[in-house]
Amino acid sequence: MKTGTLTNTFVTWCTSQGISAPLLQLETAADSNYRFMTAVQEIKTSAELVRVPLTACLTGESLEVVADKLLFEKEKGDRSTFAPYFDMLPTLKDFQSMPRFWTPERLESVSDGGELKRRMAKDSPVREGDPWAMACVCSRSNFLNDMSYSMTPLLDMLNHDCTVRTSAKVSKNKLDEDDKWLSLQIEQCYRAGDQVFISYGSLSNLETLCDYGFVDRSNSCNFESIQVQMIRRSPVTLTVLADGSVDPAAKAVLRREFASGEDLDMLNKEGALAALRPLSERNERDMFAFLVTLIAEAGTEASQGAIDAAFVEDDIVQAYLTSRSVLLQKAIARIEERFPGIEF
Repeated sequence: MKTGTLTNTFVTWCTSQGISAPLLQLETAADSNYRFMTAVQEIKTSAELVRVPLTACLTGESLEVVADKLLFEKEKGDRSTFAPYFDMLPTLKDFQSMPRFWTPERLESVSDGGELKRRMAKDSPVREGDPWAMACVCSRSNFLNDMSYSMTPLLDMLNHDCTVRTSAKVSKNKLDEDDKWLSLQIEQCYRAGDQVFISYGSLSNLETLCDYGFVDRSNSCNFESIQVQMIRRSPVTLTVLADGSVDPAAKAVLRREFASGEDLDMLNKEGALAALRPLSERNERDMFAFLVTLIAEAGTEASQGAIDAAFVEDDIVQAYLTSRSVLLQKAIARIEERFPGIEF
């Protein structure tokens, strides 16, 4: 581990801005620019990790506004109050693991049923503007409780672990409404010297890949989606949750699709919400037989895609597709346990 000149300058700047994190130490890996925070002493649950005055943050009502402020300050160079902070931010080259910077050929090679491409299309308005600035704000901003966004120095040096419970809040001085600060608490214990993590939220691997450029193979919050195409019907998004179960909304739609005359009579009598529970034994088996076939096809596609990615040494795509395949296999095992001998 090392603490370089840039890090020392940044830490000094944080102190001058009133940013405090007495339980933490900022470090940089010896063989890369990877930065992380470690505990300088034992940290107990509910401890406050970081406190940052909002005057030391770049805030705005949207990611685009924050990006504009970032560029405005960045163009000032050393004249900007935030110059030591900007020196710590990733370069455009550092962001190349994010799909927004991939070639069309690489995006096309990701065999996840088009989920990545759909997400990229959905995010296209956010990707407009300066590529570096938008990548910074998308990967490092936090959402405040007044429905705005903030790039929060030092807090954004803490890395992600979905199992860690954290809570952030904005407080203000009762005697001075302009004196506001963001504080972060953690529901986790750490020993001195441990790397300290926070949770960015209950994010799927697709979300962490698109927004942060990484995939966690052991992500306990992961979920995977499959688009179900039906004749004369709008596509249905089938979501496989982290425990291998299928989301109730998709099952309700498919129960209605496989409903017999008696099932339909019951739905007409009891209302659409009745489809949130099994309509009949036959309907349930037919619905799950359809589901398991779709999931198996998607799982095979992901598994083969992971093999292809390994062949070209595309580690992040391999990790993403392998994790997708594993979760879909978990869903299949869960269905087979409920319906032994089900064909697909």
